[in-house]
Amino acid sequence: MAPRLVPETVKAIECALLNTDDDKYAIATAFDVSYETVRYIARKLKTDRTIGVNLRGKAGRSSVITPDIEQAVKEVIYTSNDLYQDEVADFIYDEFDIKLSQSAISKLLKKLNITHKKLEYVAAQRNQLLIDNWYIESANFTADQLIFVDESASNERTGDRKYGWAPIGIPAKKKKWLKRSEKWSILPAYTVKGYISAITLQGSITAEVFENWIATDVLPLCNPWPYEKSVLIMDNCRIHRKQQLQAMCDEKGVLLRFLPPYCPFLNPIEESFSDLKKWLHRHCNSHRSTIAEFEDMLHMGIDEVGRYNSPRAVKNAHSHFRHAGYQGAEEE
Repeated sequence: MAPRLVPETVKAIECALLNTDDDKYAIATAFDVSYETVRYIARKLKTDRTIGVNLRGKAGRSSVITPDIEQAVKEVIYTSNDLYQDEVADFIYDEFDIKLSQSAISKLLKKLNITHKKLEYVAAQRNQLLIDNWYIESANFTADQLIFVDESASNERTGDRKYGWAPIGIPAKKKKWLKRSEKWSILPAYTVKGYISAITLQGSITAEVFENWIATDVLPLCNPWPYEKSVLIMDNCRIHRKQQLQAMCDEKGVLLRFLPPYCPFLNPIEESFSDLKKWLHRHCNSHRSTIAEFEDMLHMGIDEVGRYNSPRAVKNAHSHFRHAGYQGAEEE
């Protein structure tokens, strides 16, 4: 078999075989390859009956989609990535006076390696300067120093599964009681080893509840800066911005920091909440039947997903902290 040659060299040898009177030995010497390599290429040309065809290029009429059209499509997708394919076709017609079918647009997008994905909406109010400043400041911390707090809400419907099985042509239906209780609020403190504290209550987390929880459940587990668990981090919502909270942290020697607005991706606890909801999807159906039992399931899920220093919680927390960009969260 011929050695692996770059396509350009193979093409040049083919041209020499077709268009010169040189014998195979002379061609092999000219291209610094073996005689057997030249002989193999010549035999393949003859066997495949492609003499004169490979050198003409692809048969058929040339595509009406020019490089300029491809570049324009890339640019319009970059600025408006929620367009339908017929809207892309309309854009090409308006700009280049060329009508393309939906299938042509689909092939073009595939050629450009552009795929259709579920949109992730980003708050327009997000401030990149504040984000950059946060990255600079947080580089002074290590993962084991950080404690993140945040609230999440759920009710019986949190455990509902979105997909089910049914024969082709028949909707997948499932009976359930549509009445639901008031929402349950979850308030945990998340470290690189899992939750060090978590409370649940029916209703919303108030400023009073939040401050009392920080004072009685969280700060007693913290250490003065710069020791482990010495930096308390939360978003900048109204109930967190209380002077009393800052005073309590100062007294304990704990640093209090607030994330930039509209930046949940900087808080690893968000991925932890996602894990909790996945756990509820998996287990709620087989265990719950009443509101009281849902509360029990919620506590069970918090324990299963985030129990402090458990192997599962440590592994997941390290992953969440790394995804959020915090150093010192080595892979477990």
